[in-house]
This record gives sequence, structure tokens and C-alpha cells, in this order.
Amino acid sequence: MLHPALFGDLNELNANIKKIVEADAIGVCPGPALSDKYRDYLHGIGCHSLDVVTVFQFAQNLLACDPEFDLSQLCNKSKLILSLTTLWKAKLPELSLADFQLAYKIFSDLRGHFLVPDFLDTVLADFRPEIKKAIIYFWHFLRGARLLDEHGVYGELSHQLRTPAHPAYEYLPTRSYLFFGFRHFTGVQVDFLKSLAIKNDVYIFIPKLAYAHSRATDWITWLFPKGAEETVEIGPEVTTHTLAKCKVMRPAVNKHSEFLIKQKASNVIFAKSELNVSDLASLYQDNYFKLESQFFTSVLESVKKEFMAQIEAAKGSQISVEQLKQYIDTRCANLLAQPDFKNQRVLKILLLIRNNLKLWEELSEQNTMMGADVWKMICESTQLDLPRNFLIPITYSRHNAAVIPASGIELDDTPGGSTLVVSAQFGEIVSETDTFASSIMESVAPLSPMRSAELDKYFFKFWFDLFLQQQ
Repeated sequence: MLHPALFGDLNELNANIKKIVEADAIGVCPGPALSDKYRDYLHGIGCHSLDVVTVFQFAQNLLACDPEFDLSQLCNKSKLILSLTTLWKAKLPELSLADFQLAYKIFSDLRGHFLVPDFLDTVLADFRPEIKKAIIYFWHFLRGARLLDEHGVYGELSHQLRTPAHPAYEYLPTRSYLFFGFRHFTGVQVDFLKSLAIKNDVYIFIPKLAYAHSRATDWITWLFPKGAEETVEIGPEVTTHTLAKCKVMRPAVNKHSEFLIKQKASNVIFAKSELNVSDLASLYQDNYFKLESQFFTSVLESVKKEFMAQIEAAKGSQISVEQLKQYIDTRCANLLAQPDFKNQRVLKILLLIRNNLKLWEELSEQNTMMGADVWKMICESTQLDLPRNFLIPITYSRHNAAVIPASGIELDDTPGGSTLVVSAQFGEIVSETDTFASSIMESVAPLSPMRSAELDKYFFKFWFDLFLQQQ
């Protein structure tokens, strides 16, 4: 069965977990950072037998239960871009790079809402014919090639879980699953959770505040339809906090050092959705901090421009894949002769690019030459193969702390407390980011829950309130 595990504070969260947990239960989180955090938290409250994995790793583990499953069907985002780029050049040459990227983006976004192509004509009615044709082509290509992208994995598992006659059905384990830290589920994931709950107990942990304010279009209501008379007791809403626990800073030249120098053992949480290296300017530099950063992005951009110049200088602005691979080999040999930390990043990127060039070349006999448009997609594919975030040590000392964005406030239990930095310069933590035009939203809404910035705000509000009460 599917159960909403509601909690209004950490005591209630602990009680719910201990009431549910079993020796063979599995915890599931949306990403690796939360998985690590909840695993440590669960061990801290005595639930040592409960392991926690990411949701996609969890889905892949279920697929691997079937000894007959062909792992080559799995297609990550990097491989998917290379495959669709090949399809674009072979079957849709009239598309510009911008149109291909638009078609790919809409295709990727729609795959989270539904997997069957029956709805495409209606949903794509307002798109230009060439964009609509490309998206439909991509859809049928995946089905014909029997490739499973991230969303296809959930779809395949839903089919197995709902089909007792399926050969893989007998291999799927029966146990309890606890889902922590989710602020959104796609329509395909909702269907997967409902399928998983047919023969298992599935618990979705949701703050009462978010549950009580969910609307009909939100994923919470899609999983747990509310009766007309149903109410959730969320307790008195916290509107003020002890000002003695907060410090207002008016730093000169954006320096917080006078205050943060005293917080050597504390994490620093910035009340903003994403961080960048420039955020270090507001920290005292003699502390040892780690910062989540896109560590390879600037280096990849530099390599991209370097090779772009080679392509544009070639005859007809086309260069052979073999020539590019030889150029990479020469660059790598030169870099290895001059060892440097920055060079190690360049080397990693060059080797990933070379591997993706080889994969792209193997996808079709026609993939022997490339222009600037294909090169840009090769780089985009490489970006997906690089670490998304990297913890950078800023200076060396005996203190160990991290600089993290607002999402890190969930379940924050740093010894000695964390430092929360709030500034009007940071902008909104949560903002509306509509992927589709309103006409498409109207077509998609009956098929799948829509992500809601309003619901996200209630999740953040719950954890911010809890954080301030504990400091």
C-alpha cells in the first residue's frame, strides 16, 4: 500500500521511522547529497539496518533483479544526446541547431509526464511542424531501439510490477520502502510509486505543512487524493523567532569575516538556490570551507572554444573525427609533460570528449565528419559526464565546514549549529519556472502533476522554521 508519512517536527519524523522500519526496508532519496544526510541521520537514531540510495539507483537495482534484463538497454542522458544527434543529422537535416535543442528539451521534459506517444498530437498542436515532427521521431526512435532513458526505466518497472505474468515479476523483492526528501515526483514516477505499492508498503515522508497546502495539480494529491472533509493538524504556525539567535550584518565590500571568523566549526548555508565561486567573496578566507561548485564548467568552455576555432578554420567548416582524436592525443601528451592541477581538469575533459567522439563515431557509418553544431552537442554530452558538483577546499586548517545552498537546510544537524546567511541580493529561493506555454500546460495538466513553486515554498518554510527553532 501507499502511505503518507506525515511529520510536523523531528520527534514525529523519528517516531514514524521507528514505527515503520524493518530489517529489510530500503530508504530512497532524490539525490546523493540527501541520501548521505539521511543515512547518517538514520544511523544516529539507531536505524543501522536501513540503507539509503538515490531514486534512480533504486530503480536500476530493481531492474537488475531480473537476470534476463539486458543492461545495454539503459541509456543515460549523455548517450541519449549522442544518439539523438546522430538521428538529427541522418533523418532531420533541415533542423537548425537551435531547433534541435528546442525539440530535445521539450522531448526530455514531456517524457517526465507521460511515456505513451498517443498524447503527442494534442500536446504539440501549437508547435511548428518541424519541431513536432522531431519530437515524435525521437519518441518512436527510443521505442524502436528498445532504449530506456531515465523515464523509460520507471515505465518498464511499472509494467513489470503490474504484470504478474511478466518474466521479471517473480524476481522483484517484497519489502518496505521509505521515500525521504522529495519535493516533486513526475507523472511517470507517480505511476511507478503506485505500481510499487501493489505488492509493497511504500511510505512517502512529507512535512504536514506542505501536505496541508497541496493543491489538486500537485503530486501529493495525485498520490493521496484528499477527501472533502479531510484536514491535517499542523500545529501553530511559527511567525517569529528569538532575535538574540540572529545577527544582522551590514558588511563593507561584501565581507562577513568579522562574524564568520567566530564560526570555524560551522557550515555556512546561503539562502539562495544555487551557489557559485563568487559567493566565496563573502567568507573569511582563513577558515577551511568547502563549496559546491561547477568545478569543470569554465575549463570545458575553454576547451570548447579552442576546438571550435580548429573546426571553423577547416575546409568547409568541417573536420574529421579522426583528426579531432589525433589533436586530443597530442594535447594530452603535452599536458602530461607539464603536470599541474589545472591541467588535470583539462585532461579529464579531453579524455571524456575523446570517449564521446568514439561513441558518436560508432553510432553510424556516416559519423566521420563534424561541424560546429555537432561539436556543441558533443560538449553538452561531455558536460553530463562530468561531476555535477564538486566540494572545493578553500584553505587548509583543522576546521572542516561546507558552504551549501538553501536546499542543504533540510535535516541540518551540524554539531554546534550552522550559519545561515540571508541577503536581498540573493533573490528568490524558489521561483516559477514554467517549462511549457500555458496552452501546453492545459494539455499536460490532466495527464501528470505539475511542479509548483508554491508547494516548494512550503517545503522550504517547514525546514527553515525547524532550523531557526533549533539554533
